[in-house]
Amino acid sequence: MANIEFGRPTKPGPTGRFPLGSLRPDDEGEIAIGLGMFENKGVVLDFGKPVTWVGLDREVTVQLISNLKEKLGSLVDSELGQSAPYYLALDGSTCILGFPKSPIERLGLSRQATLALIEGLSDLIGHAK
Repeated sequence: MANIEFGRPTKPGPTGRFPLGSLRPDDEGEIAIGLGMFENKGVVLDFGKPVTWVGLDREVTVQLISNLKEKLGSLVDSELGQSAPYYLALDGSTCILGFPKSPIERLGLSRQATLALIEGLSDLIGHAK
């Protein structure tokens, strides 16, 4: 389960906690995610360690969408794409952000890719139980 850390001194990475229990057999517990920008060309989600998926409950998903929207105002259109392919899925009331190719530590997104992630997450929480 993710814990998004926006502007807090907490370092991205595992917290050692399981605030909502284990979501799946391969659940490694809560992870603090850092959200930053590179120049004014993209957004970076920093997981602090390589991950293959991150579970986001409704509250955290809404918080992530809100913070991504705030960052959008500072981004310019650029040729940058996303740094890794990802998928979005719904597992009960949990949004899953997964990385099918290999574990990644950071996800870089252009303005267009950030918009696509916001739309995908918004759609998922609209269907969450």
